[in-house]
Amino acid sequence: MLWAELISGGWRTYVLVLVRALMLLGLLGSPALGFAQAAPAAPAAAPVVTPKLASEVKLHDSVVFSVLVAHGRRSAQQRAQAASAALEHARAAEHTPVRVVRQGVARVLFAADTPVIELFQEDAAAAGDASLEVHAARLSARVREALQKEKQRSAIANSVFHASLVVLFGLLSLYALRKFDELVQRARTLLAEHPERVSALRLHSLELIGAAALRALLTAALAVGRWVMLLGIVYVWLLFSLSLFDATEPYTKRLTSFVFTPLTELAGRVLSALPMGLLFALWAAVVYLLVHFA
Repeated sequence: MLWAELISGGWRTYVLVLVRALMLLGLLGSPALGFAQAAPAAPAAAPVVTPKLASEVKLHDSVVFSVLVAHGRRSAQQRAQAASAALEHARAAEHTPVRVVRQGVARVLFAADTPVIELFQEDAAAAGDASLEVHAARLSARVREALQKEKQRSAIANSVFHASLVVLFGLLSLYALRKFDELVQRARTLLAEHPERVSALRLHSLELIGAAALRALLTAALAVGRWVMLLGIVYVWLLFSLSLFDATEPYTKRLTSFVFTPLTELAGRVLSALPMGLLFALWAAVVYLLVHFA
């Protein structure tokens, strides 16, 4: 039909036919009819790389290193847990040298005498190290540094704890001194206000010590006992405080010998110089004091 119109009509008919043909071609090429050329495909999304599940080896909540791969029937988490337990056990030792021992294809990392972890070529490859020796050396350095830091932290914590014990025991010593001083003051007041309660010390009809002499002896005993108790509490507190720290512990033996050696020699000389009668009188006075003022 288009060709008939083109032949029968003039140039106007030719133009009209050309316009219709162009419209027909545009209609056929529209996307709505599905004949249009397919749009270029979108670029494929980059593949998602799943990170390796690393299991951390810890020493007192501080991460030392990570185990990236499993070995045999043990998962990475199981290997990390065993290594953490070995480090906790090794840190209790006084000296913790870190070394690497070769056992076949593996390298065993030791802390003191405790094996921490077995390292294999897969561990070095997962960590990106050039060789197993390099990987083992890097982990041993990290373990050595972690153990040193843990020892420093533990030493500081122990020092703070011991210092608090020194302060606490000092406060208890002051409380004991105050209570003992109150008892001494009550005894002195009782002797001063009620001297009749102290009678002469007799053995049947024999008077060993008169009442006035016994009161004077008791007063002197209270005064001496107060100072002895004061020095004794201070000595015990000082001995306890020095024994808590490694730097001052050797001074405890020196302090003990410094205090007790002269006292022992003095007591021996006094006892050897006193007659037996006076010793018996002192013993009787002590018994009398305990019975009447206990």
